Amino acid sequence: MSEPIPVWLATIPNDPGFSSQSTKRAVAEQTSSFSSLHQIEMPGLLVGTLDSLMALSDDIERVDTAIEQVVKKIERQYTEVVGGKTTAEPLTIGYHDRGQGGQSPLSYLKHFEWDHAKYPFRRPLPELVSLIQSGVSNIEDELKHLSGTYGEKIQIQSSLKRKKGSKLSATPLDEILTPEMIRGIDFHDTEYLVTLIATVPKDQEAAWVKEYASLGADIVTYPITGTSSSAPGSPAVPNSATKLFEDGDACLYTVTVLKGQFHGGYVEGDKFQTGSFTDFVEGYKAACKERKFLLREFSYNPEAAAKGQEEAEQLTIEVQQLYMGLQRWCLTQFGEAFIAWMHVKMIRAFVESILRYGLPTYENSGAAASSSQNFITVLLLPQRNREKQLHDALHRMLSACKALEGAGFLMGGDEDEDEGDGAGGSAEKYSPSVLQKFSISAM
Repeated sequence: MSEPIPVWLATIPNDPGFSSQSTKRAVAEQTSSFSSLHQIEMPGLLVGTLDSLMALSDDIERVDTAIEQVVKKIERQYTEVVGGKTTAEPLTIGYHDRGQGGQSPLSYLKHFEWDHAKYPFRRPLPELVSLIQSGVSNIEDELKHLSGTYGEKIQIQSSLKRKKGSKLSATPLDEILTPEMIRGIDFHDTEYLVTLIATVPKDQEAAWVKEYASLGADIVTYPITGTSSSAPGSPAVPNSATKLFEDGDACLYTVTVLKGQFHGGYVEGDKFQTGSFTDFVEGYKAACKERKFLLREFSYNPEAAAKGQEEAEQLTIEVQQLYMGLQRWCLTQFGEAFIAWMHVKMIRAFVESILRYGLPTYENSGAAASSSQNFITVLLLPQRNREKQLHDALHRMLSACKALEGAGFLMGGDEDEDEGDGAGGSAEKYSPSVLQKFSISAM
């Protein structure tokens, strides 16, 4: 994502006898060296009572911040989903539901128009702010649900990938061995024989192939043919080792071994008693472990393997569907949240301007009277590293503004302290203008 674009939203009072166009020209003359300027048409919002304006002024900053956080959350979520792809569709305002591209955030601001269909401007301001806030809260709830579901599926998928990518000795065999790997391999599990899976380090593979049939050479006692004597030997069946799989540092082999031997069998009555049993498998495992060969038992279940494969494929489909859905949702809802954010900023500018500059004048009397604002609303886009000069230019211009004479605003102090919206803090930190500073995405 590109570096955010700094934006200043300001209202400037009209001097007595000055029209809005005259005020705009005066602002442009003072600021053109440091920024570009765009005038915004502020609708004739309902003023209400002074008490309601003061109460709303205290609350609207919190609403503004909360909606901004939702906008930024959608931006971050979209960036995470698309993974920084240069071909990704940019976040814009409007028209995604029609398959068309919309306006960039900056273009939308430059050509801002109040959305009368969404936000009827002749409603009481607290009610209007509540309406906007409610809509954005619903968007935030949807984002939490979608991102949470997508995150859970990604975690499950990542966990499966980590298991498959981890060391063979630490990964369950049924998560490694596929039907294709073991097709044609004889797996024994009889009264006398069992087939085990050996994990062999790659640098010890040659030693395994050469020695597996002689490991544990003192475990089994074999009779010598034609004699009454016997000799010790390994329980491993010669030529039973078959390579199944390998990764970067290890490989898997099958090996078939004798399970064990009964001793001291005898007949009692008409039944044969088998006597004691000597296990060969554990002894062979221990002998292999001394040589860094890990032996594990494996019972292939084709139904379980097929089910596991099916679940993995289904998970991939679900992740892809959630990915596409979340991407489309961000493309659509970013615009909705951004529009709501800018309308709250306009209401905030209006409220603070009335409290700062005084009540508007009315062209007609009665309930249908329309107000004529005594200020203009402008969008300033500071040039890089020229914010200080721009702030000073506004300060000098408004210090001479007759409309502010007697308003009680102090012109002294450090203007750089006014990094907020010019309507809070001590008197020394006040700016004579109503000023909101924020940044928007350059996508």
